[in-house]
Amino acid sequence: MMTDYDIQRLSAAIVDRLTRDERFVKRVVKAMPKEEKLLTSRQAAQILGVSRYTVVKNAEQLGGIRRGDHDRAHWVFPEEGLIDRYLER
Repeated sequence: MMTDYDIQRLSAAIVDRLTRDERFVKRVVKAMPKEEKLLTSRQAAQILGVSRYTVVKNAEQLGGIRRGDHDRAHWVFPEEGLIDRYLER
Protein backbone atom coordinates (compact mmCIF):
# COMPACT_ATOMS: atom_id res chain seq x y z
CA MET A 1 0.00 0.00 0.00
CA MET A 2 1.29 3.44 -0.94
CA THR A 3 1.57 6.16 1.65
CA ASP A 4 0.62 9.79 1.02
CA TYR A 5 4.31 10.59 0.79
CA ASP A 6 4.80 7.90 -1.89
CA ILE A 7 1.85 9.21 -3.88
CA GLN A 8 3.18 12.78 -3.72
CA ARG A 9 6.66 11.69 -4.83
CA LEU A 10 5.24 9.62 -7.68
CA SER A 11 2.94 12.40 -8.90
CA ALA A 12 5.79 14.93 -8.73
CA ALA A 13 7.98 12.57 -10.79
CA ILE A 14 5.21 12.14 -13.38
CA VAL A 15 4.66 15.89 -13.68
CA ASP A 16 8.41 16.48 -13.96
CA ARG A 17 8.73 13.88 -16.70
CA LEU A 18 5.73 15.19 -18.66
CA THR A 19 6.86 18.82 -18.53
CA ARG A 20 10.23 17.78 -19.97
CA ASP A 21 8.52 15.99 -22.88
CA GLU A 22 8.35 18.49 -25.73
CA ARG A 23 5.59 16.58 -27.58
CA PHE A 24 3.40 16.56 -24.47
CA VAL A 25 3.91 20.28 -23.86
CA LYS A 26 3.04 21.07 -27.51
CA ARG A 27 -0.20 19.06 -27.20
CA VAL A 28 -1.16 20.88 -24.02
CA VAL A 29 -0.50 24.29 -25.60
CA LYS A 30 -2.50 23.31 -28.69
CA ALA A 31 -5.43 22.11 -26.57
CA MET A 32 -5.60 25.28 -24.49
CA PRO A 33 -8.43 27.60 -25.47
CA LYS A 34 -7.36 30.64 -27.40
CA GLU A 35 -7.85 33.96 -25.69
CA GLU A 36 -10.70 35.73 -27.41
CA LYS A 37 -9.88 39.24 -28.55
CA LEU A 38 -12.73 41.67 -27.91
CA LEU A 39 -13.11 44.85 -29.95
CA THR A 40 -14.78 48.10 -29.01
CA SER A 41 -17.61 49.33 -31.23
CA ARG A 42 -15.22 51.87 -32.74
CA GLN A 43 -12.67 49.16 -33.61
CA ALA A 44 -15.40 46.90 -35.02
CA ALA A 45 -16.72 49.77 -37.16
CA GLN A 46 -13.24 50.44 -38.49
CA ILE A 47 -12.73 46.78 -39.46
CA LEU A 48 -16.17 46.57 -41.11
CA GLY A 49 -15.84 49.93 -42.85
CA VAL A 50 -19.12 51.21 -41.41
CA SER A 51 -20.12 53.80 -38.85
CA ARG A 52 -20.04 53.17 -35.13
CA TYR A 53 -23.79 53.82 -35.13
CA THR A 54 -24.32 50.91 -37.56
CA VAL A 55 -22.28 48.59 -35.35
CA VAL A 56 -24.18 49.54 -32.19
CA LYS A 57 -27.54 49.34 -34.00
CA ASN A 58 -26.72 45.78 -35.12
CA ALA A 59 -24.82 44.80 -31.96
CA GLU A 60 -26.85 41.69 -31.16
CA GLN A 61 -26.54 40.27 -34.70
CA LEU A 62 -22.79 40.95 -34.56
CA GLY A 63 -22.38 38.95 -31.36
CA GLY A 64 -22.00 42.02 -29.20
CA ILE A 65 -21.57 41.69 -25.45
CA ARG A 66 -22.80 44.47 -23.17
CA ARG A 67 -20.14 45.57 -20.66
CA GLY A 68 -22.19 46.71 -17.70
CA ASP A 69 -25.86 46.62 -16.79
CA HIS A 70 -26.89 50.23 -17.30
CA ASP A 71 -28.43 51.87 -20.38
CA ARG A 72 -25.19 53.47 -21.52
CA ALA A 73 -23.04 50.34 -21.09
CA HIS A 74 -20.43 49.83 -23.80
CA TRP A 75 -20.57 47.06 -26.38
CA VAL A 76 -17.64 44.79 -27.17
CA PHE A 77 -17.45 42.34 -30.05
CA PRO A 78 -15.49 39.11 -30.53
CA GLU A 79 -13.00 39.74 -33.33
CA GLU A 80 -13.12 36.18 -34.66
CA GLY A 81 -15.99 35.85 -37.14
CA LEU A 82 -17.03 39.52 -36.94
CA ILE A 83 -17.00 40.05 -40.70
CA ASP A 84 -18.94 36.82 -41.33
CA ARG A 85 -21.59 37.80 -38.77
CA TYR A 86 -21.88 41.24 -40.38
CA LEU A 87 -22.36 39.75 -43.84
CA GLU A 88 -24.99 37.28 -42.54
CA ARG A 89 -27.19 39.86 -40.82
